[in-house]
Amino acid sequence: MDWRLAAVFAAGELAVKNKIIDYDIEELYRFILEKLHAMHNETNKATVSYEDLINEFIITNMTSTLMIDEDTGKIAMGPRSDSLVIRIDVSSGSVYISSAALKKHLEKLQINVSHFENTLLNRDILRKGGGEMTTPYKMRLGTGWKNGVANIRCYEFKLDVSDIVNQESADD
Repeated sequence: MDWRLAAVFAAGELAVKNKIIDYDIEELYRFILEKLHAMHNETNKATVSYEDLINEFIITNMTSTLMIDEDTGKIAMGPRSDSLVIRIDVSSGSVYISSAALKKHLEKLQINVSHFENTLLNRDILRKGGGEMTTPYKMRLGTGWKNGVANIRCYEFKLDVSDIVNQESADD
């Protein structure tokens, strides 16, 4: 509880004890706790979908995305900017995102990165890299692309990317 609220209740108890006011402090205390509890529940209801945040990040960074079919090696879309931040494997639905870029985005939105990671790990959306490795892990985002990129730390997500793939196919 906030120290100011505690101070108000302490002052209220002193005022009742010294007969300055005649309020039922316990009733006021219960009323305020009910309101605080309701506010807390409303805040929890308004939580952001982490999957939506990932999709938003992908769409915002489409010019820095390599879309490739790892089964055939066919590049569906190459990056149109100087940086490569996202790799999408259209055959498996795996999405690899630079952890530095995504963490910067989450911090700008004031999203707790650890909570983000744990929530998506528990939902089997965020994958751990090989064996007991924790995410993010090092990989080459540009493998199979003419302008390979050095190893960088990435998150691997298992997402339904069909709508993104279809949208890009329609644009080409």
